[in-house]
Amino acid sequence: MVAKPKIGITSDFKEDRIKFNWLKSRYIEAVEKTGGVPIILPIVGLDEEKIKIYADILDGLLLSGGGDVDPALYGQRNEGSKRVFRPRDQFEIKLTKFFIQKTEKSLLAICRGHQLLNVALGGTLWQDIQIYWEARNYKVPIIEHRRLGEKFDKARAWHTVKIKKDSKLYNILGKEQIIVNSSHHQIVKDLAPELIVSATSVDGVIEAVEIDDDRFVIGVQWHPEDMDGESAEKLFKTFVNSASKVS
Repeated sequence: MVAKPKIGITSDFKEDRIKFNWLKSRYIEAVEKTGGVPIILPIVGLDEEKIKIYADILDGLLLSGGGDVDPALYGQRNEGSKRVFRPRDQFEIKLTKFFIQKTEKSLLAICRGHQLLNVALGGTLWQDIQIYWEARNYKVPIIEHRRLGEKFDKARAWHTVKIKKDSKLYNILGKEQIIVNSSHHQIVKDLAPELIVSATSVDGVIEAVEIDDDRFVIGVQWHPEDMDGESAEKLFKTFVNSASKVS
């Protein structure tokens, strides 16, 4: 019997009366549904040995959503970043770099993870999409990336993204355009040198990135774990299958 691939999923951090790491169950369900064994990764120190142990154990890495990446890590002052937790950023950046630079293993980055992947490889972010719109003289938003107002505070917006035909993402999904959910206020600004753009929205926002080689390294701004359609399942299934082929 072929062993199921072990997929590490990064966790978020909260502090109430106690401190705890946590993760939305939809990430776990999406990995399990498509044949992987989900392993939740706590936020730990930056010891190189710990990072290597994770990389040795895991067959693939999923960078999950959450709060904003500390802007100091890409050379900016805080101008609208929220729920910043630097220990998580530093841990995930080090783990991401190790996976990409020292292994051939698969990596899927979602929402915050998509942004962190770009920062880890030397890119920057727009700290709030309003700043991006103003820089492009958009008088009103062309599309909605996050529902606004109390009524829709926890809901996702939906819009189309255009996928580049020569991209890895297109080869997986087989479509030039899909409808995705959306719940974010930060976006990729300066693209990291190792990444290429594989999908955009109609207002020019970078919605997906990838590394242009044989590895599965893809970042998406949307939340496929919260989508029930064929495209979301194809993305997770390809990710998990690719992880099973790389030791």
